[in-house]
Amino acid sequence: MGFTRLMIKLKMYKSHLKEIFFTFLLIITLFIFFKTYFDQALSYSPFIRSKSINTFYKLISYKNLLASKRFNSSCEIRSLRPSLIFKTLLSNNGNSCQRVDPIPGSCDVADKLFFSHPKASCTPQNKLIFCTLQNKLNKWSVTCDEKISQICSSHFYISILNQSTGSLKWQEVGTINQVAATLSGYLEQWDEPSTPKFYGYCFIRCQLAKDLSKDDLGDDLDKIVYGEQLLVLPPQFTTSNPAHSSSQNLININIIFVDSVSHQHFFRSLKKTVATLESINTDSSLLGHVLDFRLFQAVRSRTFESLQVLFSGQIDPLAEPFGTQDLPEERLVLEALLGKFKRKGYNTLWLEDLCYLWEWGIAKDLLFMNKSSHNSDTWVRMWGRLRECDVDSIDITLSMCKILQSNNVKDHFHGPSAVCFNGRHQHEYLLDYLKLYQQRMVNNHKPFFTFTMTNVGHEDTGRRIQSLDSALASYLLESLYLKNTLTIILSDHGNSYGAFFKESLEAQLELFHSFMFFIVPKDVAELLGTSALHNLSVNTDRLISLLDLHYTLKSLVDSDASVPRAHKNYLVSPHGLLDIVSANRSCNNIPRIMPNLCICKNFEMVVENDSDYDLFAYFALGQLNNEIQRQVSKQQSVKGLDLIYNRNKQLMPGFKKCQRLVLLDAENIRKNFAEHGTEVVKMDLHVQDGHIFFVALSITHNEDLTSHAALIKYDRITPYGAFSKCADDGVDLSLCVCNLRDEKSSTEQSNYKGFDFLGDNLMPNFDVQVQVLSCEDECMQLMTFKHIKGAAIFVVNSCADRIFQLKLKLEAKDDIIYSPAPSNPVIISPEGMVNIGLLYDSTGKDWTFSLRFYCQRL
Repeated sequence: MGFTRLMIKLKMYKSHLKEIFFTFLLIITLFIFFKTYFDQALSYSPFIRSKSINTFYKLISYKNLLASKRFNSSCEIRSLRPSLIFKTLLSNNGNSCQRVDPIPGSCDVADKLFFSHPKASCTPQNKLIFCTLQNKLNKWSVTCDEKISQICSSHFYISILNQSTGSLKWQEVGTINQVAATLSGYLEQWDEPSTPKFYGYCFIRCQLAKDLSKDDLGDDLDKIVYGEQLLVLPPQFTTSNPAHSSSQNLININIIFVDSVSHQHFFRSLKKTVATLESINTDSSLLGHVLDFRLFQAVRSRTFESLQVLFSGQIDPLAEPFGTQDLPEERLVLEALLGKFKRKGYNTLWLEDLCYLWEWGIAKDLLFMNKSSHNSDTWVRMWGRLRECDVDSIDITLSMCKILQSNNVKDHFHGPSAVCFNGRHQHEYLLDYLKLYQQRMVNNHKPFFTFTMTNVGHEDTGRRIQSLDSALASYLLESLYLKNTLTIILSDHGNSYGAFFKESLEAQLELFHSFMFFIVPKDVAELLGTSALHNLSVNTDRLISLLDLHYTLKSLVDSDASVPRAHKNYLVSPHGLLDIVSANRSCNNIPRIMPNLCICKNFEMVVENDSDYDLFAYFALGQLNNEIQRQVSKQQSVKGLDLIYNRNKQLMPGFKKCQRLVLLDAENIRKNFAEHGTEVVKMDLHVQDGHIFFVALSITHNEDLTSHAALIKYDRITPYGAFSKCADDGVDLSLCVCNLRDEKSSTEQSNYKGFDFLGDNLMPNFDVQVQVLSCEDECMQLMTFKHIKGAAIFVVNSCADRIFQLKLKLEAKDDIIYSPAPSNPVIISPEGMVNIGLLYDSTGKDWTFSLRFYCQRL
């Protein structure tokens, strides 16, 4: 019995031991499992410093996404297949710049975002074709459809612009047959001075019958509804642009400028256009070549500076850029390039899809916009400025105001999903007129320089650009047969906002990777010569910019062109891309306005999980908050202070409607070394309500062993246009985060809330120290965000009813990096603050500082 009991107990113990063993094994497995999740997930910066319990679920979710096929699939950098004669040249190009590899999975993210919805079209609109333009034996006429006129309940009208005021007049012409006769009569004497100037188009309209408009109007049958057609007409010649006998030796320039579309986005969005360009390279019967410049680095993520480089070659990377809603200090100097072509007898045409009476496009670029003036005054100013810039005509651009108005927008930067008029896309009208203009110029032996800009890609979703595909593909194929015409299609930068930025860091690199293609017909290749064509083909795999294109175009009409001293560092040739670009060129030799990412591998180092750089993040954000207050101070006086008297002083009036920016996170940190040992640090600053700023800082090491940090430039990654409804006057919208739900929020001091810097400290490696400065009633407080290797230092006014003037001097040892305090006196009003500076010692041994100040109540 005893032996039996012993065996039973042993079996029981054995059973328990198994349970204990498997339980222990399960615990170990779970421990490894969760530790792996935490360790790997914490390596991804979007959540690295979060502290709430919800973050745990974000970490697990983010890790699972990374493990999925979506985030592990590889992406390729798309490019055109070169034509056979260039293929051997490109096989061993020896270029030191290779494009940064796309982030794995970014292509799948892009496919989901950009192709998960059907392409927007104009088919929901009625398409009324009253009349068409005819050309037989080089004689123009208009024919009209008498049957379609039955939908009208009134006579027909055509539009004629007043040449003196720009106002649109409606001329009643009677029946549809009389419309055809009237317009055909004008076309017979098209270039005569007595013929009205049509600027390349006219509108034809009639009042629609009541029963046709009932569906649209509901019960509001008293409202007059018109049916309208925009009829594209050929250009009218003037005696100021005579034909030139030497035109057969001149190369016509045809530039198609697509705003806000990256190299990658061009290939993913414009499939028909890509197929057309490749067919030119592979079909020997087409007698042409397409050159794809694969390493086209953007100057800046804004159009104005890009056009500035293209047309005038002007670039100052250190200049303070004007605000998004402001006017530039100087206009674009188009004549620096166009003037050279004009002196060779070229006709110049500028087309764009924006309204000249609104605040964007040529109105802003050429500084003739004035919202307070009458439209007729703007018209006169515009033509005066166009003459200064050597632009002969803008023609159908003048119709864009009406097209945008019919879409209920003043510009189309934030919608609609398709910009249509009478069932056709807006850009179709531009391209139709461009074809007519260019063909008529070729037929009459007139050399031309045409510049056509479309903003169809400048919008939030990234999908609207797809609507350009069919029309652009068709146009580019036809452009191959324009005599002596070099067609250049390019972009300034990628899309600067939208969902892609939130989903993938690849969007930020694409922002600075533009596209450019040269379409070179056989006759242009012969005019350029074998050597130039060879050099162009080699340069398709070299790092280039718009400055190279500027010199390329200039060299075609100016054999004596030279490179000024200011451009020597950019390694450009006076012949631009017609000479071989150095294979050793880096982004230090490219004109770039910060913040800007280089598209070449190994130029910038990624900083992984280094909390030291959070110091620079606090400093950069402090500088942004300083700038918000400075811009407020330009528009407002504080308690009657004479701002003219205080023009040499910094006024920190506190924050009104545009809120103080609060740092939540810093990520995507990169650094590189520029000239003279200057270190450039770039990072994304995440602030309240999900907004992101892309900033660039410089750390300059001087010969006297001092090192200074400074904020170079900033860009807003997330959309900010909506804040125009609640922003303070004078504050650049790209700096503003305000309450959209309370547009009339008071800015009186009764709303004073004080500062919660302790609550702002969301990074675990920092402590906030508060020290009262010896000013009246302890109003002035020194706030130090302290890190083991340094500090970011602020002074705030904690009193609700007092204004103070401070003189500050920050001093530190020579061997640490610091940013000196403001040199001018600072006036700080209630809820005002000033970022004094930054201190950083990489060793963490000694970053002590001394602060001397003088405080006076005003």
